[in-house]
Amino acid sequence: MTEEHIVADWVLRAFLRTKKARSDFSGRFVGANQMRIDTGEPIDTAKVVCRPCNNEWLSLIDEAAADALKPLIQGRTQVALNADAQTAVAAWIFKCALTFDALQSGEKGALSSLRAAFARQRAAPAGCTIYVGPAPPVPFTVPGIPEVAGLALFGVRPSAGTVNLTQNVKQPDGTTTALPPRPIPTPGWTLMLGRMNAIISGRRGPIIPTPQWRFQCVWPVSRKPVTLTSVPPHLGATG
Repeated sequence: MTEEHIVADWVLRAFLRTKKARSDFSGRFVGANQMRIDTGEPIDTAKVVCRPCNNEWLSLIDEAAADALKPLIQGRTQVALNADAQTAVAAWIFKCALTFDALQSGEKGALSSLRAAFARQRAAPAGCTIYVGPAPPVPFTVPGIPEVAGLALFGVRPSAGTVNLTQNVKQPDGTTTALPPRPIPTPGWTLMLGRMNAIISGRRGPIIPTPQWRFQCVWPVSRKPVTLTSVPPHLGATG
């Protein structure tokens, strides 16, 4: 095993709208119900992958995502992702989710069964949907001074969505009757990377953030470019 950087320094800059990483409070989930809060950003390492994987194909995934998100890393507020860039960001998001899951829960992690397939495919699974966008506001803020004393969260946590299922029943006379909609839970995961969040869920009945969140779907990929913004909803319109 070798030490894998939990959060690369470029990730800390990507959604901060600045070229320099900022010292801040960070909260990192280190267990199912345990968070560690530190001053400064969590750029530490953990032994969660083998050395060949970390030095070879995992680093290529990181580099591809960094290249796709370069405008955000350079302090701009938007970046347009073509299909290849969407694929790169989706693979990196899924890799980060698996890494945090291993850090938080080891072999008992809820996502542990997906690690072998990811190592073979080196891409986000075909059966999942991934949305990416700016993180919503969290506690420890200073009124009137956005984000100065914000708490940046890191980790992966289960999320729950709901889909309303309507069943149509065909009657003996050939007519169709619609039964009342029935809410069905749709499980998923929220990946927190400081000022960037991602939601991972299934292809059927995916968890879709409301437009106000300013998230964009990067997986499955779109033939048309999708535009990510680093400006969270509470800071007003993007520029």
